[in-house]
Amino acid sequence: MPDDTRSPETPRSRWQRFKSWAASLAFVLGLMIAAFLIAEFGPVKDLCERIDSAQEMYPWLIGIPIGLMVVGGILMLGAQFLPGPRQQTPPADEALDGAAVPMEYAEARGRWSRSMAMEATTEQVREAWRRRSWRYSRSWRVFFLMMLGAILVAAGGTGLLVLIGTPFIRVLVAGLAGYAAVRILWEFAVK
Repeated sequence: MPDDTRSPETPRSRWQRFKSWAASLAFVLGLMIAAFLIAEFGPVKDLCERIDSAQEMYPWLIGIPIGLMVVGGILMLGAQFLPGPRQQTPPADEALDGAAVPMEYAEARGRWSRSMAMEATTEQVREAWRRRSWRYSRSWRVFFLMMLGAILVAAGGTGLLVLIGTPFIRVLVAGLAGYAAVRILWEFAVK
């Protein structure tokens, strides 16, 4: 008989989990209904028609988001092959106002493969950016290049969906991108 050391789930905790799941589902459905209604609004339809006509006049326009996605993907994949910085030691503590910014970083190299894991809090990223840690730390250099690649891929994907999507998809994607941008800026600027 296997030894199951997990505590039994109480009906109350199941109910709480179900309420949380139902609230999330209701929120997502509400957002989709709102996006659908906004997409049917007159000025939004006109804007979507203008985007379609611009795409017909300038067929090369679709290459911009695709190019952003390609460049971002190359940055994300190629960042791990960056050499270490020339200056291996951080500047003096007086120049940095304290010790170097720590980061959880692990890298494994195989014969035909390479993997890495990075983890940093928003405060660590903000402090590393302020101190320009990519100049003397390979882990921060890789981290910032990979994040730049991720931003380019996200911007390219958003642009591509806005260019080729239906009005509903355009409103939904633009709203989600705006929400994500506000949350990220709020996290870095205010906290």
